[in-house]
Amino acid sequence: RGYSVVNGLLYFFLLLSGLFASLYNVIPGCANGAILTFVGLLLARQAFEESPPRHYPALLLGIMPFIANWAKLDMPTNQGVQMLGPAGGIIVGMVLTAVTAFTIDRKFLSALVTSVVSIPLSLFGFFASHNENYEEIGLYIKEPHGKNNGWRWAVAFALCAGYFALNLLLQRFEIIDAPILDDREPEGCTPPAAATDKAAKGSESQSPLFDEADSEGKDVEAETDTPPPMGAV
Repeated sequence: RGYSVVNGLLYFFLLLSGLFASLYNVIPGCANGAILTFVGLLLARQAFEESPPRHYPALLLGIMPFIANWAKLDMPTNQGVQMLGPAGGIIVGMVLTAVTAFTIDRKFLSALVTSVVSIPLSLFGFFASHNENYEEIGLYIKEPHGKNNGWRWAVAFALCAGYFALNLLLQRFEIIDAPILDDREPEGCTPPAAATDKAAKGSESQSPLFDEADSEGKDVEAETDTPPPMGAV
């Protein structure tokens, strides 16, 4: 669980001390790739284990920017891939996952705040840096050359903010259900596997009673079927 914290502290020390460049040149690239793949799979498994099933769509959506970051190496002219892939896809993945999870939980205030914060991040190239100056910080508003996309993301998040503000207002008037504040699944959203396990456990807990009743019934049948002794009237 503390991998990310230890990893951050280790990189902080290596980068400040200047040892990172030496280690990077000593460790083979193939070894780095294997380690990153293993760690990535481990973190992905932990994300699904620690998250409620209703958040699975948000987790899957958050993976897409990282796939786009890998795919942009072979598809440099694909606008969708270039749009999601900049800066390793980290910030894009975090924002999309957070907004989607907040929407699923009907936490419209949190989704509204995240969308508002993402507007300046998009305009200045932190969030969406597929602009004229690729992966560089600057002010990327609409220009005649049409190569800036930061303002498009800003407009999109402004629309999302308006949508979440409207839903928040409806929620205050109890037209929309209240937000989900814990990790328990809402009624009717129990995953099939959990429902099956629950039913199996229920049948196991009831099985001794049924076995006892069946055994008593069999004893009664055996007594009634036993023929009377010879000579009995």
